[in-house]
Amino acid sequence: MMPLLRGAASPPSIARPLAERRMTDDREQSSRSWLSLVVRDVQFWVPVAVLIAGLLILRWIS
Repeated sequence: MMPLLRGAASPPSIARPLAERRMTDDREQSSRSWLSLVVRDVQFWVPVAVLIAGLLILRWIS
């Protein structure tokens, strides 16, 4: 029994020569979406929240 393959791993895309696969130039799009990636990134906001909380605690105890 042949396993099921998904997406880019399907046999037709594997069999296509590399020259036929088209690569899109998304540099313009990625530069515009950088800010939206930062705004939605939890790994950015957790340290910011901890920093702000720490500064507030320091202000409170001083």
